[in-house]
Amino acid sequence: MTGSSLETAGFDLKWACLAWTMRGRLQGSGWRAGTYRTLTVVQIVAMAIGVVVGALLKYELSPTPYLLQGWHVLVNDLAVLTQPIAWIVVPTSALLVGACETGRKMIGAPWLWGVVKVALDTLRRDLFDGHNAPDHHHRITLFRYRGWILRPCRWPGSGWLVPVARSGHSTQKTGTKFRAPSEPTRAEGIAGRSYVTKGTLFVPPPNAAPLPRVGKDASAPEIEEYAKRTFIDQRWITRQLEKRDDELPRSYVGFLIEVKGKPWGVIVIDSAEPALDPKLVQRGFNLIGGTLSKVLEGVL
Repeated sequence: MTGSSLETAGFDLKWACLAWTMRGRLQGSGWRAGTYRTLTVVQIVAMAIGVVVGALLKYELSPTPYLLQGWHVLVNDLAVLTQPIAWIVVPTSALLVGACETGRKMIGAPWLWGVVKVALDTLRRDLFDGHNAPDHHHRITLFRYRGWILRPCRWPGSGWLVPVARSGHSTQKTGTKFRAPSEPTRAEGIAGRSYVTKGTLFVPPPNAAPLPRVGKDASAPEIEEYAKRTFIDQRWITRQLEKRDDELPRSYVGFLIEVKGKPWGVIVIDSAEPALDPKLVQRGFNLIGGTLSKVLEGVL
C-alpha cells in the first residue's frame, strides 16, 4: 500500500471513529434536518395506513355483526369503513411512501451532512490551522450540481452549482449560485469552471502574479482584472463589495467531486492568502475526497 493510500485509509478510520463518537451531534439542524424528519414521519404513517387498509381489504365482513364480540367488532367496523375506499387509499399510500423516500434521498440524512461538515472542517484545519485569522478569511464550500433551479431573470435549465455545506461557523447562509453550462467559456466563478473542465483549478496558478486586492476602495481596472481572472461578472463583484466590509479572497482552488464515477459537484477553497501551496492543498483534498465521494452516494 502506498503512502497516500495509507493516509486515506487513516482518514477513513478517523472519520468512522469520529462519526460514532459524535453520532448525537451529527444529526444536523435547520431546514434540511427538519424536512428530512418530517418526510420520515409521513412515510411511516403512509406505510402503516397502506398496510392496515390492504389487510382489511382481505377481511371477510360478518353477515351478523351484532353477534361479534371483543376485538372482532372493531376489526369488522374498520373493514366496513375502509373497504369501499381501499382502491384509492392503498395506491395513494404507496405513491406517498415512494415520494417521501425520493425526497429523503434528495435531501440526504442529517447525519450524512454532519459527516460532510466534519470533513470540510478537517480540511480547513489542515490547511489553515497555523493562520491566526477569522473563519471567513479561509473557507471551504461544497457545491452541488443541479440541472435547473428557479432564479429571477435567469434561464433555469442552464446548469447550476448550489452551495450545500461550508466549513466553520460563520457565513453559513450563502445563496451564491454559479452557472455551469455545457459550454466551458460560459461557466461562472471558480465553482463553474472547475465543474465543466472536470479538473483542479488554482487561481492564481502556481508562480503567477497574485490577484489584486479588491475592497470598497478598489479601482475599476482592479475590479475588471479580478473579475476576468475569477471568471465572474464585474456587477457581481460590485454587489459583493456593497455587502461586506473586508476584501474579496486573494486565492481560490476548485476540485471536482465525483460520486460513483460521475461528476456530482465541486469543493471551492477561498482564502485571504495571496497564494496557496499546491502540494499541501492536493494532499489535504486527497485525504477527504474519497470519503466525501462515498458518503455523498446517499444523496441523489
